[in-house]
Amino acid sequence: MSKPTLTIQAVTEIAPTTVKANGTIANTGGVNANKRGFVYSLTSHGDPGNVQPGVSGYEFYAQDSGSFTFGIFDIELSSLEKDNKFYIRAFAHNSEGYSYSDEIDFTTLASIYPDAIYSPRTKINKDGVNYDSAQTTKLYSPDVTKLDDEVVSIETKLGLNPQGAYATVRAWLDALASAIGGIVTTFLGLSDTPASYAGSAGKVVAVKGDATGLEFITAAGGEKCTGAEIDTGSDDAKFATSKAIRDSGLLNSVVAGELAAMTAFTALVDADVLLLEASADSNKKYKTLWSNIKSVLKTYFDGLYLALAGGTLTGDITFGENTYLILDNVLSGDGKACGIIQDGVAGAALAFGDLCYLDPTDGRWELADAGVITAADGDCRGTLAICVLAANADGDATKMLFWGKVRAAAFPSFTINAQLFVSETAGDIVEAIPTSLDHAIRCVGVALTAEDLFFNPSPDNITRIA
Repeated sequence: MSKPTLTIQAVTEIAPTTVKANGTIANTGGVNANKRGFVYSLTSHGDPGNVQPGVSGYEFYAQDSGSFTFGIFDIELSSLEKDNKFYIRAFAHNSEGYSYSDEIDFTTLASIYPDAIYSPRTKINKDGVNYDSAQTTKLYSPDVTKLDDEVVSIETKLGLNPQGAYATVRAWLDALASAIGGIVTTFLGLSDTPASYAGSAGKVVAVKGDATGLEFITAAGGEKCTGAEIDTGSDDAKFATSKAIRDSGLLNSVVAGELAAMTAFTALVDADVLLLEASADSNKKYKTLWSNIKSVLKTYFDGLYLALAGGTLTGDITFGENTYLILDNVLSGDGKACGIIQDGVAGAALAFGDLCYLDPTDGRWELADAGVITAADGDCRGTLAICVLAANADGDATKMLFWGKVRAAAFPSFTINAQLFVSETAGDIVEAIPTSLDHAIRCVGVALTAEDLFFNPSPDNITRIA
């Protein structure tokens, strides 16, 4: 006695999540097998040898138990991943151990045919499957083929219905209903193979040219078939083309029902997908990312309002009665300011809080001091501002505070409510009035706290000459 020998045949009845696996026990080895089945996986493996299927290296297996002699056998594999390639071997076991067939592969379908809906009247229309009115018809891609936008082909063999008679196929064309007598053009007795049927000329239902089944085709005058029906004797399976579904508004109703059943969700992230409906045609649906919607909304509102995080006004701001420009009540620390500022270019290295003047020779900001000797740098009698964006060198970009509140580490400790003046030291602000000759006395603001300056430079100055 020896282990059984096996072969494996191509899988059949391939669907998105199910297939029928087919194998053959070629030789029992002298004693019937007590197990037979299939191992399968998303990755290829070598011959497992004399081991149980659970440790064969393959991810999945299905088996039958009993007493099996030589011959063909099959098992339906279910719960497969759609649109994936699988590798499969047949196996069998007898008292001498396990043996496996060669490995083959198959690929599951991507999806059920997407453009047709089916009446919940029959099960899969295949040989050996009884029609059941409690189940929904399922036709997979090899069974129902979309030839163009409005033509549907049925490639499955219908077989006998429970009443023992062959199914009747009818098709109709709305535009030509009167010409063909309504729902007519009927084929009876489909026990004939398609190749032997000679009565299809000019019919709405015809035998496919490759003799693989029946198809609903273009009728006389170039019109397209708008619907079809399979009459099984007691229960019917009806099919509609994709165009008929869209025209009926059924798609819109189905989507609307799905939307109504959805759970409300507000914590959106950029990758979330949202469903949209076309305003001109409620049957047209679109999808977009939340990040795209945010981008469109930003573009729209930026054209109407000043952005909270910065922006440029293209019109005037009017303050009505009892409306105000409110400055920060208490600055949080050094290097903080609020008020009216302007972009500028530094004429030297500047630190946050430096008092600066606008050099009239080059339009750059430099350190101001109280000295007013003719042509001396630092002349404080012109435009003054406080640096609120440090610059490392001449030519760097900076920002200047013209009016408002500021706190800087370089400031001395102030006396609250004290007037503050331009210092004799370039860039500094002091409480003491300058006393040197040829120095200007110019008030630049008031101490709000021991650290905060309200910068509001006076346009007036007095030069000490004696």
